[in-house]
Amino acid sequence: MKLAIFQPRISYFTGGSEKAALRHIEYLNRNYGLHIDVYTIRPPHESFHPEYLACKSRIGQQVRFYEIEIPAAYRYFYDESPSSDHLRWDSESLLFSALVSPLLQGKKYDCLLSYYIVDALYKPVGIPNAVYLGGYPRDEVPIYRSFVRQCHAVLANSNDVLTNWEPVLAHNKNLKKFVLKKGVDAPNAKEKESPFVPGGFHIVYVGRLIERKGVRVLIEAFERFVQEVGDVHLWIIGDGPERTHLESIVTSSNVHFLGTRMDAYDFYENADICVFPSIMGEGMLTTACEAMMCGACVVATTGNGNESFIHSGENGMLVPPGDANALLSALKYLYKDGVVRSKFGREARRYAQEHFSWEHATKDLYQKLLEIAAIRKS
Repeated sequence: MKLAIFQPRISYFTGGSEKAALRHIEYLNRNYGLHIDVYTIRPPHESFHPEYLACKSRIGQQVRFYEIEIPAAYRYFYDESPSSDHLRWDSESLLFSALVSPLLQGKKYDCLLSYYIVDALYKPVGIPNAVYLGGYPRDEVPIYRSFVRQCHAVLANSNDVLTNWEPVLAHNKNLKKFVLKKGVDAPNAKEKESPFVPGGFHIVYVGRLIERKGVRVLIEAFERFVQEVGDVHLWIIGDGPERTHLESIVTSSNVHFLGTRMDAYDFYENADICVFPSIMGEGMLTTACEAMMCGACVVATTGNGNESFIHSGENGMLVPPGDANALLSALKYLYKDGVVRSKFGREARRYAQEHFSWEHATKDLYQKLLEIAAIRKS
């Protein structure tokens, strides 16, 4: 089987879908010997992401990377982070599709796979065209319909994601719809030092700093919490357009903005609580799954697909989105009960090890890609 993967951002940015693409490339090649051509962007100033470079260094010769040069007239896109807004994201994707299309002339692929609806080709090329759906849009964007009509299949990372995409997917009556198993990295078994100074109680958030992630609500709850408790710290790992505003509303010196880090697993493993307070738009939130794999005590929100893997009161806690009072109550409860925190962390790790293996997730993807590739033959 020969597969083409379109993911413009994996070369310089790693959100949840970018991480999924890198692992899919690696495991599909290693376990199934797939020949894969990866189309991505050569970032201006050669600012490649370390995870992308590490992936390239580990894989075999059956994988080729085509790093597309961005014309000078469009390099201003890269003055902003891809997470700044969807206009920036979609503009890059449309440009990428236009640049990639001519490169497909004469190529014989069994399947095309993209990781965002607008990264998919918007005109037919006679090859089964599939899209991975890692989250869902806040509102229906009319242009998405055009891309869906050119797709043969979608691969959602949860039932919740697939349900929320249905109003858009309904515009293609012949579309095949699949739900994929989830995969996240296991922690390194090598013992590492804690990133925290000894003592104190440590709460960790990892993710983009955008409005729908709910970090403002977390800060509001934490600042009331620290007034009651004292020696507690909130560590915010990640970056985004909301960072300046969030920093401006903080009054406690116990809130620490660390920016993007490559050692997030060290924070998961040593945190007393990991909080993911998203308001909307998530699928199976990768950072929450990673924290569970590390045995962290996780607090997340309802209505964001979290119910499918966080069973509140068993392997974590769920609170209503946007509710600082409910989040504060959860923090106070868990702060007082180390036995419950340990139980949630232990059960979270057990669940993650059983359900979030990349080996199982990639086998599931491979079987579904074979079904999608058969569309042309039928």
